Amino acid sequence: MLFLYFISIFNLINSLLTEQCPSSNFCKCSSDLTIITCINRQITDEKLINLNNQFPKSTIILNLSLNSLTSINFLTNLNNLQTLDLSYNKIHNLPSNLFTKFSQLSSLYISNNLIKTIPKTYNEISNINLDISNNPLNCTCSLKWLIKWFETINLLNKINCQKLKQLNENDFCLNKKNFLSITPEQSQIVYQNDSFILNCSSNTNIYWTLNNKFYSNNSTIFISYLQLNHSGLWTCHSLNLNRSISLHVLNIQANHFCQSIQMDTSKGHFYWPRTLTGQIIQLKCPFGSAAWLINSYDDAKAYYTCSFNRQWIDLDLSQCAFRTNISREFDRLLLKNSTNLLNKLLIYISKIDLKEFQFDDIIFLIDLIDEEQDKYIYMNKNIEEISMLIYRLTDFILQINQDLIHMNEEKLA
Repeated sequence: MLFLYFISIFNLINSLLTEQCPSSNFCKCSSDLTIITCINRQITDEKLINLNNQFPKSTIILNLSLNSLTSINFLTNLNNLQTLDLSYNKIHNLPSNLFTKFSQLSSLYISNNLIKTIPKTYNEISNINLDISNNPLNCTCSLKWLIKWFETINLLNKINCQKLKQLNENDFCLNKKNFLSITPEQSQIVYQNDSFILNCSSNTNIYWTLNNKFYSNNSTIFISYLQLNHSGLWTCHSLNLNRSISLHVLNIQANHFCQSIQMDTSKGHFYWPRTLTGQIIQLKCPFGSAAWLINSYDDAKAYYTCSFNRQWIDLDLSQCAFRTNISREFDRLLLKNSTNLLNKLLIYISKIDLKEFQFDDIIFLIDLIDEEQDKYIYMNKNIEEISMLIYRLTDFILQINQDLIHMNEEKLA
C-alpha cells in the first residue's frame, strides 16, 4: 500500500511540473495556464521544438505572432488548443493535417506570412475564424476551391493574391461574395489636357494596370491633365476578377476620324459611320451568314478598318451571305463541290428561269468560271472536258437578256 501511495504522489508531482508555463524568456501565461503568449521573442523553428514540450496541455489560446517561424510542423500534443495566432512570421507552408492534430481549433490567424497555397484538406473544415490576409497567395485554378470554402467559414479580412501575378477571370470560380465594378464602365474617347477619374470598387484588395503594367494601388485614380501616354487599356484587378476599359486620348491639334461612307455590294448595303482612326468597325451582315459560317452560333459580321491616315481599309465581307438566292446557292455549291463545281453549276442553272438572274449573279458566275479554268490549266488535267463545260456555261450567260445587264449596270453606276 505504501508503494502505491508513493507512486500516486510521484504522478501528481510530475503532472504539476509538466503543467507549468514555459520559460519566461519566451512566453507568458495566464494563471490557469490556458492562455500562452509568446509574442516577438525571436522564436525560430529550433526554439519551437524545445518549447513545444513545455506548453501545458491545458493551453486553449497560443499566440506565436511576430517571430521567425518558417514551419509549425513541430507543434504537437495540444489537444485543447482552440486559437492559434501565427501572424507576422515567415511561414511558407501549412501542414495538411493541422486541423487533425488540433481537433478543437476554431480560430487561426496566419496573416503577414509567406504562404502561397493552402492544403485542400482544409476544405473539410467549416465554421472557423480565419485570417490569411497579406500572404502572396498564388491565385490559380488549383486554389479555386477556396471560393466555396470561404462561404463556409468566417473570413476575417480581405484576401490579396501575389502582387506581380497577372490575374484574369478564369483564375477562380466567380461567386456572390466577391464583386468588382469600375466607373466609367464603357471605353472612353477624351481630349488631351482634360481631367479624368477612374474608380474601382471591390470587397478585396485591388490594383490598377495601364497596358498590363502596374499603375497604382489606389481604388480611385484622378488625372488632372490627360496626356497622350494615358491612352490604352486600364484594368482593375482584384482577388479573382478584373474589369477593363479602353481610354483613347486625342491630340486637340489633329483630325482623328474617317468620314462616314455608304456602299452597295453583292452582299447588301452597308453604312460605315464616322469613326475614330485606328478602330475596326463591325456591322451585322444584312442577309445572314455565308455558307462556310452557316453552323456558327455567332452573328455574321462585316469589318472595315479606319486607318491612322484617316482612310477606310481592309474591307472584309467574307462572313456575309450574298443578297440574291442564286448567288447564295452558288456559294453553297462552291463549299460542297469544289472538285466538280462547273458541272454542278451547269446542272443548277439549267433549272432556273433566266428572268430570276440579277447582274450580281452573273458577275459571281463569271468569277467562278475564271477561277475553275485557272485551276485546271495549272493542274493540266481534263482540259477538254473542262473546256466544254466552260463553253456551255458561257453560252448560257450570253442567253441572258441584254436589257437586264444594261439595267443593272446603270443601277451600279
